[in-house]
Amino acid sequence: MQERRIFNDKGRLNRLSYFHSKDVGSEVNAVDTGKSLGSMLATIIPRSEKMLQYANTYSLDAEETGDASIGSWNRKLLLTAQSFHEKPQPRNESDALLITPAPVQSFAEYHRENALAELPDHEILGSHYYKTDAEKIAISVLNRQRMKRMVRENTILQTSLPEGIFVRHGSSRLDVMKVLIIGPQGTSYEDGFFMFDIFLPAEFPQKPPCVRVDRFRLNTTKGIGMNPNLYTDGTVCLSLLGTWSGEPWRPEQSTLLQVLVSIQSMIFCPEPYYNEPYRSKNDVESQKYNKLVKQMTREYAIDPWIQGTANAYGSRLSAAFAAQRAAGSVGARIQNFNPLWREVAVRYYGKGSKYRK
Repeated sequence: MQERRIFNDKGRLNRLSYFHSKDVGSEVNAVDTGKSLGSMLATIIPRSEKMLQYANTYSLDAEETGDASIGSWNRKLLLTAQSFHEKPQPRNESDALLITPAPVQSFAEYHRENALAELPDHEILGSHYYKTDAEKIAISVLNRQRMKRMVRENTILQTSLPEGIFVRHGSSRLDVMKVLIIGPQGTSYEDGFFMFDIFLPAEFPQKPPCVRVDRFRLNTTKGIGMNPNLYTDGTVCLSLLGTWSGEPWRPEQSTLLQVLVSIQSMIFCPEPYYNEPYRSKNDVESQKYNKLVKQMTREYAIDPWIQGTANAYGSRLSAAFAAQRAAGSVGARIQNFNPLWREVAVRYYGKGSKYRK
């Protein structure tokens, strides 16, 4: 992505605008590698269209008028974004040569554009832990206030999901989600793909979301699980979910984003050994536990994804993984690979990653 110069603490807009001396230029030495305004507007347009669709489909504005309505707000946003965002169209063959091709997309850029997406309902519900509960709630009789809150949650996720968290929901079911959290750097969970099933119950938001960790939940080594807060039956222990002591879910304040960020930062943390209550300081035991968790992460949350996407790679896999695969130590765990996240896995473990030569 092209770098754009931005101001540091000493930079002054008027001096940069009217002077070109070397000393002024030296004050502006930072760069912005973020998305351009045009790119951000291009992202806003489909999201606003989707919010309008929800507002119209579920009559969310029936009790709202003027600027307070979801439809009115999104219509204004959509018109503003469309008026600013226009893709350049070549007038002739010469002009076409002047349009710069899109640069190679980094994983951070890929995340910004694909962190949240909808899929056909059956692709979400097919293997969902809460499938039965979700099917009991007919979409036609959903509480309007509940639906408004789900649209609000969806809007927050669209703009605020931190890197490493991906969410997929049903095309007509905002209350049923699949979530992928990539283990944070600097932890024993680093680079691991951890999947969760989320369902917003009929009483939401008066009751918190229902969350289950998926796939690897039964995997243990020497009877020790991946984290004290992730039980082998799939339970996620977190105070916001009502499954752990501490700050509870507050219907008017708490959000699904808070839940996801808490899992990413508080459960997948640098020293998960201390997530078990009443454990005293013990660096030796903590390091031993981290070593075991790192081994399980590689075995259950990394290698199956590398093997599951191997045919998408144009060059050989890392020597370490190739040796494990040849020894047959990975094949039995290929069931941990979920095609739903295949594209993300290809992007993450693909060219330029440490898992590929």
